[in-house]
Amino acid sequence: MAIDADSDTDDDSFEQRGYLMVVGDDDQNLYAFRGASIQYIQQFADNYHVNTEQKFYLLDNYRSADNIVDLANAFIASSLPSNERLKQAEHSIKATQPYPDRPIRYGYYKQTQGVDMAAWIAFDIEQRLAIIEQGRTKTQQQSQTIAVLAPKWSHFDAIQHYLEALGISSQRYNENEQVTPINSFIGQALFTHLSAKRLDVIEGNVATFLERWRAEQKLNPLDKAWDAIINRTQEMADVTYEQVLQTLEATLYDDKTQVILITYHSAKGMEFDHVYVIDEQSSTATDHSHDRPLYVALTRAKQTLSLLLQYKAHHPTLAKTLSVHGERIDLPMINPPTMLTFHRFMRLDELMLTPRDLVNNAGREFVEETFCSNIWTKTRNNITGLFCVSCYKEDKKSDGFYSSKGQQIAQFSKAFAKQYSSQGQGNQHLAMTGFTTTLFHQQDISWYEKAGYQGSENSHYLIVPYVRFNVQCR
Repeated sequence: MAIDADSDTDDDSFEQRGYLMVVGDDDQNLYAFRGASIQYIQQFADNYHVNTEQKFYLLDNYRSADNIVDLANAFIASSLPSNERLKQAEHSIKATQPYPDRPIRYGYYKQTQGVDMAAWIAFDIEQRLAIIEQGRTKTQQQSQTIAVLAPKWSHFDAIQHYLEALGISSQRYNENEQVTPINSFIGQALFTHLSAKRLDVIEGNVATFLERWRAEQKLNPLDKAWDAIINRTQEMADVTYEQVLQTLEATLYDDKTQVILITYHSAKGMEFDHVYVIDEQSSTATDHSHDRPLYVALTRAKQTLSLLLQYKAHHPTLAKTLSVHGERIDLPMINPPTMLTFHRFMRLDELMLTPRDLVNNAGREFVEETFCSNIWTKTRNNITGLFCVSCYKEDKKSDGFYSSKGQQIAQFSKAFAKQYSSQGQGNQHLAMTGFTTTLFHQQDISWYEKAGYQGSENSHYLIVPYVRFNVQCR
């Protein structure tokens, strides 16, 4: 039995069965706030009498350019006290020259909501995309990946504003882990259909076959899950239902996006050709909670690495390390926009997950038999302007999106409503331009009883709005 990422385990996960091999990187122990600790690796060695000859250090790095490896090594060695690491100087990660060294750029941003940083990143990505496209045209190289990493999702608001202004698509990767195309209403219907005859063969183009099936089932094509499914199967032909199912299980929204926006924690285990890291957090010499997440962020980069540090709130050791290993750039001041405009799905923590009006019998019928059907979308190719924000203060309704007939589409959480809609300002800041659906399993059935649901289901479908945000830049 092999256990990966051992330092992310907790105290209840130890059980010896046969022979054990544990693989873990103490420098990437991100989940201390959940009780994870490198002590479990140390205890493992003590409990099972592991001697020096039974320890193997996997030190070769086949991902990153040498200077990126050197920077990461210097940063983690300087940040963490020796008693909080299992690897010492002789166990530094070794570079293997997979890519030539390019300057590691870094700079400090000062303006409100990081607009100077965001504008610089967007312009630099535009230039990089042009270079990548030119190189691919000449040599038929594979696409290269670009990612922006930050401590929090909110750091991406300004970045998305400037990327969208330049026509560059981006995706907040893994912001809604549970929201996937196959978990949508139309995705689950397709899954049920294909699962019944897994060995049957689709002759010809798969996307054409699926679109014909959708029309026969009278399902809504405007669910963004359907766009993702069709885009992912566009090049497939003459395959079994089972092969399509395997593809659908790996399908994400915006699979072909140009830029990935992702937090440090969500990026663990991933890699990207070109990485921009935002460092904006309070750190002190005695606070090491940011050390390992930032180390993980640095080590996602394969070819190039650029770092943008908030001039007052950044990691002091990183700044010092960059002065030796990096090349400083100056970020130009810009005129901040009055409003930041960007698009994204609402997060599940921004929604009421068990809204009374959508989980009672009438609500379920509306979602599954009306909203998820094509009866109202046969002559439409978008939903912009169909749904508006109502709030309790003005309309005596729970804050959320509603149809013109007063049917609730989605109910906001209290925190989201307070920020965007509770004072009647919702339609100035929020416009529902799309949607998906997701199956939500309710573990506490008492919520259904309170809503007046009389059936036996322990799950329901949520409508997840895709929203154009228009928020004040201050």
